[in-house]
Amino acid sequence: MLPMAMRAAASSRRASVLDFGADLTGQLDATGAVRKAIASLAPSGARLVFPAGKYRFDASEETALQFTGFDGIEIYANDAELWFAGKTMPFGFRGCKDIAIHDMKIDWDQPQGIVKKADAQNLRGREISCFYFEQCEGTLIEGVDIRQAPAKVFVLNGCRDLHMDGVTVAAGLRATTGSSQKVQPLLASGSDALYCRDCHGTFVLKEIRFDGIGGDAVNIYQSYWKIAQRLDDRTVVLTDKDGETPAKWQLPDAGDFVQFSSPSTLALLGEIGVHAVSAEPVNHGRGVTLTFSETLSPVIVPGTLVCGVVDAARVRLDHCTIANTLGRGALLHSRAEIVDSHFQGCAREAILLAPDLKTMQGPAVQNVHIRTTTFEDCNVHGDGEGVDRGVIAIDTEQEAGQDLGAGMPNSVVRVQGNTFIRCSSAAIFAAGMDDLIISENTLGHVATGAKMPTAIMLRQVTNAAISNNTSNLPQEIAIVDCAASIECDDNRMLTEAKQG
Repeated sequence: MLPMAMRAAASSRRASVLDFGADLTGQLDATGAVRKAIASLAPSGARLVFPAGKYRFDASEETALQFTGFDGIEIYANDAELWFAGKTMPFGFRGCKDIAIHDMKIDWDQPQGIVKKADAQNLRGREISCFYFEQCEGTLIEGVDIRQAPAKVFVLNGCRDLHMDGVTVAAGLRATTGSSQKVQPLLASGSDALYCRDCHGTFVLKEIRFDGIGGDAVNIYQSYWKIAQRLDDRTVVLTDKDGETPAKWQLPDAGDFVQFSSPSTLALLGEIGVHAVSAEPVNHGRGVTLTFSETLSPVIVPGTLVCGVVDAARVRLDHCTIANTLGRGALLHSRAEIVDSHFQGCAREAILLAPDLKTMQGPAVQNVHIRTTTFEDCNVHGDGEGVDRGVIAIDTEQEAGQDLGAGMPNSVVRVQGNTFIRCSSAAIFAAGMDDLIISENTLGHVATGAKMPTAIMLRQVTNAAISNNTSNLPQEIAIVDCAASIECDDNRMLTEAKQG
């Protein structure tokens, strides 16, 4: 038999919520019992267990299950059902490493408890979501099935490395009419399924299904900051988009590289390594100082935008299904790969690649590969701004119709081997970029009126190769205000049409 001290240490690494009085029939509130189980855990190598059953969590303005500072925490739910009510935020993780969440179902008792968009931004100083992660490293989420959510589902701020496998967010009520089904999203309008801000490392989404999302299914970006003051040839004061001090988890680390961009055109002004970061507020409590490893160019002046780029999250969507979103399927920027996936019924762009001055989201689009993916009935309502883009759109603003002029910040995008079914707009739209390859795609369309539809539209693009694409009816490749370095070869039933 183990000595008493050793038995106590061993038991602190594993806690079953039943041992602390949780009711697995769903009749009684389990919040207090689960919190006691969490409090009993050792700070490292811990495991929280939900035996199979149903657990009820009553409405609260506090996070039901909060984890702070754990170095190794696993949650095994054994396909248990966790039911929440009202505006309760189920899970919060801050400053944790090596998180693993396995096999659970999450739902809400009352759909009227879903938080409206206006209330979803902040509740008692916290961002509302089903799972909230801040400054966490190494998160695995697998076998999780979420049927409703109060607002956003997964929010990650300043985190590193995420792997999601077999995760389902099917947040819509389905009403059958005749032989068809209509999905009524239950997430608040504008609420995303996966929302990642200023994260790093590798983000892998494998065999996920996001269906009936009120906003964008996937939104991953780095923040733009503004240079408020240039203190000397190597030091600047940074603020966020509102002129306030960025959060500590948003700031780059020494050794990271940042990207400078024009505040009017987003044209790239260079990249430079960071030597030191001081998180102590300056300028009467607003802004932080950033010192660079090299002398700054004279073009780097107050107002210039700064964005972390080299250590931005590298994203891969693999065998994923994204369907019936009121927003975009995926809003991404750099170092992203989408492969063998399926997008269907996205009201706006299935994939949007665009930095944005209004929302201060970046960086500029770089190194994105979209291949062997199917797009069906997407961009069905256009973008609501009177300008139609495409099922896949590459641009310099997230809302169409905001022309930044001659700036071409985006580069290196590959769209290859994809299938587009029943496009009500162009399949592919690209603007403000250099080095584009569109090849071996099958471009379906819905013909409207007598005008030949546009399958591919390029605007202010240089160095593009459009080859071996096939259409099911005559369509155009529209080339508007582009350089001469656009090559169109061996495309079937696609006619090149140059303007400007």
